[in-house]
Amino acid sequence: MASILRDAAHQGSSQSQTNLSKPLAARPRGRGVRGICRVVDLVGPQQQRAASDRQAVLRFKQEDCSEASQSESSAAAEAVSPTLQPEEKPQYNWREQWYPVHYARDVPEGEPQRVWLFDEPIVIARRPGKGPIALLDRCPHRAAALSEGRMTSSGDLQCAYHGWSFNGETGDCTNIPQVSHGGTISGRTCATALPCVERQGLLWVYPSPGAQDPPTDSIVGLPELDEPGWTSDDFIRDFPVDFTLVLENVADPDHGIFAHQTPIFDSFAASAEYPMQVTTEPGRAGPKVIGRVPGVLKMTRKEKDKEKDKAMFGEQGKATDVVATLEFEAPTHVRWSRYDASGKTSFITAFYCSPAGFGKTRFFTRYVRNIAPQFHPPRWLFNIFLNQFLDQDTYLLATQQEVTLAAELAAHMASSASPENGHDSHSSSAAEGSGIPTGATGLTRRRIFCHRSPTDNLLVAMGRWMDETIPLVPNRYRTALQTSAAGVESPPAVWSAPRAEVLDRYSGHTVLCPDSMAAYKTSQRAQSVLSVAAGLGSAAAVSYAAAATTTGSLQAGLLAKCVIACALLAGAAAGAKAVASQFVYVYTRDKQTKDLKRITNFVADK
Repeated sequence: MASILRDAAHQGSSQSQTNLSKPLAARPRGRGVRGICRVVDLVGPQQQRAASDRQAVLRFKQEDCSEASQSESSAAAEAVSPTLQPEEKPQYNWREQWYPVHYARDVPEGEPQRVWLFDEPIVIARRPGKGPIALLDRCPHRAAALSEGRMTSSGDLQCAYHGWSFNGETGDCTNIPQVSHGGTISGRTCATALPCVERQGLLWVYPSPGAQDPPTDSIVGLPELDEPGWTSDDFIRDFPVDFTLVLENVADPDHGIFAHQTPIFDSFAASAEYPMQVTTEPGRAGPKVIGRVPGVLKMTRKEKDKEKDKAMFGEQGKATDVVATLEFEAPTHVRWSRYDASGKTSFITAFYCSPAGFGKTRFFTRYVRNIAPQFHPPRWLFNIFLNQFLDQDTYLLATQQEVTLAAELAAHMASSASPENGHDSHSSSAAEGSGIPTGATGLTRRRIFCHRSPTDNLLVAMGRWMDETIPLVPNRYRTALQTSAAGVESPPAVWSAPRAEVLDRYSGHTVLCPDSMAAYKTSQRAQSVLSVAAGLGSAAAVSYAAAATTTGSLQAGLLAKCVIACALLAGAAAGAKAVASQFVYVYTRDKQTKDLKRITNFVADK
């Protein structure tokens, strides 16, 4: 299997890369910038074939960073890359897709909750005995949030401000208490309903107002969850990090050894000996980019390590027979899986990165398995470990967007102001996501990032699609751009939030998960009760010892038992405090520094 994948990677896939292999339309190039490196050529003997037949399996060549070499490499890139013509395919419509917004189990029936997509507030609710509903979170009466209201006995959503009620499926106003029965209710009184369905335990919203029964076959679900014997352990968290960076992060196995100190990531990575085969095929809601590589350790493999050829528990054959597979499926899904010699898998790690807004992501993780499906660890305990794992690199992503989002905003403004595009900086469509490429300066991810790892092939292919479609995201730049007193938009500086805010588990996770919130509150109460009990016990022991010493009736055994009981109570209180601390900000820089020292357990310093 390893030799097959190596041959496929070097010879190129027979599958055309369609639009993902095509860069944005040729634009004037800026002067070379020192230190920027770009992808310049393709691997394999077919380098002279037509560009449309080239593959997404790349090698990366370090360029000289002088202005002359930058110009030459730009010319080379133009020579091997076909121009993306607008008429080749319709522009990607982000509104006409389904997005997961919450786990159904975490939304109690009859309790409206606010969620976000594209910086737009949406209220969702589950109706007892009926399907879920979603509406824009604004009452047409006085613009109050409907998510602050309640659900009536008939299943309508009632605004808490003046009591107007709305049908969640249609948005029709069903009652205005201040208007007599039979009075006229005009169309302006209606709220804006959005299609909403429940699939595989998730609530999905289709954020296109006015859409009538959009097809649900484009929901990017997990086929295994529809099969008997499969189950999942689920996690949710909000990040103050842009969904583009989170998507690239969860599709990147190279970072696992360093950011997470976890060698299993290495079995999904590529190397010169085991290159990654990257292909593209149509998905359910856009393209699907798939990276395949032999499931052996590469970077962390030791020369005398005989375990490297062993498959994991439950897998047939050797590790070299296993195909470690990474899949990105537009618009927000990434999954990891390992297929053994029989072509089967027993464990899948799935991610959804919903675009809550500019610099904001609602993140879902699902550990899907058919191993011991009847067993589920306590969800709050599972969440503690997941939060710890995610804290290890989330702040790194926040620091990334100081560069990437600022560059994207600046490029958008340059493009929208360019006469070639027919837009100016005051155009409302320019601020809304208008199909303008990512800047007249030719800004693409390959210019922001320096790809050199063989595993980066998958990210390069994903990046091409993102460069083409991210400018089309609704409200992508409207809320981020500032307007000066003169009315001229200027790109604001993008800074990451403080570490304590980015890694605050309470606001990002605990308030979203009833199981975690219950564990947090229970631990706090337990800490209070146990601390008081330990304090009272200690005071009683001291009083007893003093009195007994005076009277000469001290019973050492009884005093010892009392002291032990107080110590146990104090220890239990400390344990409860430690559990409660796992649901708030806890991952300090000191803890990260301690974790990073473990890197040398897997990769030696050079």
